Amino acid sequence: MKARRPARTLVALATLAVLAGAAAPAAPAAQVQCQQFTATGSLVAGDTTGALRLFQAEPSGCAAPKACPGSSGPGPFFFDTYSFRNGPAARCATATLTNHCGAATRVHASAYGGSFDPADPCLNYLGDVGTAPPDGGAASFSFIVPASQTLVMVLNTTVASAECPAYDLQLSGCSDWGALWSAAGSTGVAANPGAVTFAGPVVQLKPTTALRVAQTLRYGTSNLKLDPDGFWRIRFRDNGAASRLRVWFKHADARTGALRTLMSFDSNTRPASAGFQLVEIPTSGIAVPVSGACWIEATLDKTGGTGSPALHSMDFIAP
Repeated sequence: MKARRPARTLVALATLAVLAGAAAPAAPAAQVQCQQFTATGSLVAGDTTGALRLFQAEPSGCAAPKACPGSSGPGPFFFDTYSFRNGPAARCATATLTNHCGAATRVHASAYGGSFDPADPCLNYLGDVGTAPPDGGAASFSFIVPASQTLVMVLNTTVASAECPAYDLQLSGCSDWGALWSAAGSTGVAANPGAVTFAGPVVQLKPTTALRVAQTLRYGTSNLKLDPDGFWRIRFRDNGAASRLRVWFKHADARTGALRTLMSFDSNTRPASAGFQLVEIPTSGIAVPVSGACWIEATLDKTGGTGSPALHSMDFIAP
């Protein structure tokens, strides 16, 4: 069985490798976009706790934003946080929370602009779900996310010391960012064209492709300058242990012939899914040399008959 990263873990998605003995830059904290985001998590022993939580009242809405309802305690209350970066325009975002906690507690959701302080749950408050939904139930709320601001979603238990085995969070409505480069403008070139199929933006292995033979694709990225606040977005499919996608953003120095890997991604670091997933890797700290050539290289690999890796699309974006 391949190791899989928990679905709610959003930090350090990037694998940064600098060759030729140079030290790799520190990986920045990951902040994904929230146009369409889904997560499944739990609130159990070992998670972060806080002494306070918000009072439960009515849900917030964009048409008439409400003030913070105040805090309640004492805890400890388990909580998870998810960080996002909104695009260049203020937007009305909507969050939907589904409770699978059982009878011991409920799960509550709230939104914050910039940062969340568990010692002061009203600081930077944007909105909350109001009354936490019952077990098996769902509730939605909306709130205004300022332009280019960090959005922090907080999920917490409502009963002190009680655990919640599962919840679902869906988030939508944030502002998109502009694309600096996209795979749509640079058709992938397959090293073995007979082993893959292109259907619109999607490239995947043919059913007759041999097992354990990685198929390589290459995308040109000439004249690309990354934004320090941007992301490398990759939409992909990895449906389990027999499936794998790896992607590298590479540079070749024409003067010396030196090769470097600037950024990379391995689908084995993400949870398996039969559908397509989106990963967003921060580009801060990644300097693209002005000379030489850059390109993206990807490999699709299946080690069993059930493997169905696919690359849907890629782009580099900036606020």
